[in-house]
Amino acid sequence: MRYSVTENQAECCGCFACASVCPVGAISMKPDKEGCIYPVIDTDKCIECGLCEKTCTINKPITKFCGGGYSARNQTAYALRYIDENQRDMSASGGAFSAIAEICFDTHPKCVVFGAAWVENNKVQHIAVERKEELYLLRKSKYVQSEIGDAYIKCKKYLNDGFFVVFSGTPCQIAGLKSYLGKDYDSLLTIDIVCHGTPPAWVLEFYVNSIEKRYGRKVKNITFRYKKKDLLGTTQSKKILIELDNNKKIVQSARKNYYLRGFQIALFYRSVCYDCKYATQLRVSDITLGDYWSIQDIVPGMIDTSGVSCVLVNSEEGDAVFESLMNKNEYSLEIKETSIDFLYKHNGLLCAPIEKHKQRDRFMELLQQTDFCEAIDLTLGKRNKVKTTILDLMPYKVFYSLRRFF
Repeated sequence: MRYSVTENQAECCGCFACASVCPVGAISMKPDKEGCIYPVIDTDKCIECGLCEKTCTINKPITKFCGGGYSARNQTAYALRYIDENQRDMSASGGAFSAIAEICFDTHPKCVVFGAAWVENNKVQHIAVERKEELYLLRKSKYVQSEIGDAYIKCKKYLNDGFFVVFSGTPCQIAGLKSYLGKDYDSLLTIDIVCHGTPPAWVLEFYVNSIEKRYGRKVKNITFRYKKKDLLGTTQSKKILIELDNNKKIVQSARKNYYLRGFQIALFYRSVCYDCKYATQLRVSDITLGDYWSIQDIVPGMIDTSGVSCVLVNSEEGDAVFESLMNKNEYSLEIKETSIDFLYKHNGLLCAPIEKHKQRDRFMELLQQTDFCEAIDLTLGKRNKVKTTILDLMPYKVFYSLRRFF
């Protein structure tokens, strides 16, 4: 066994492109001491064909994956949300992913959508759904790296079988798919997200173990971006819902929840995320989706924490699909075109990677020695319970008017 599909192993994002392209199955993805997955080559199986090195995205410039994509000057930006609040609540933000996937299902007789889904034991993997009724599996944020597995291989087979394929993922996963495919397909629509960074699955596993130890029950389901109304009736989306096997439900804010505290400040991402070459205005996908922060400043009535999607259209293919969506009224959407500059200003991760937290390496070391929640407290200090409780009870409209004091 050996590591090193490339000499720049530290820059590997774990996209699975090399493992997917290997013709003899000589490459497997294994976790390192921090739980981040990297390719491991079985030298007994390897035939030294060089396909893994050729396919690796590390040494390829981002322009290699943009195809006929627009430059930052030609992109168009939109704010989107479902008008119906119940439909909006089923999504992490405003429901843009669901709306785009649904129009593709309605337009193409043979259509399949790939995305990240919860599977057994609170793991996240990329799966394919062939029916609109199954899209719920791909909705909502999963704040952990999704395992691609054989998704690239299946995607190529669907494309060759005449399907229209929608493939969603992080920017590095989209780059990995394109590198694996090796050519453009007219029947492929790629969607990436405005990515904070990806914690390795191992970190979430430690957190789940900590919760199970604390409550003496198994964690059945986790819902990030769980939505709940505040005291004045404004929906808040920065919450987590944890369901135990005795049906007990734990709802916590991002301020109070240990996992979200670390995630929001980039405490435990994969190392390469802090130098991500895809965190730039030049996008690798046809459409980029995320939250539209501060949208209420330019579109009265839309409130960012209630769920409003930003949609950045990056190519002619993306433009065609989004035009189809806007031309159909049956989806009950509110769509507003906005300034590109405003979107960039209020979503910095479209322009640069997130800064590595100064305690990141210490936390990763502590995590191997102690309980997850204790590691957070030792790294960040215990939260101020009184202040946290007050802020959690404070309605959004009050907090927004006083935000400069916090």
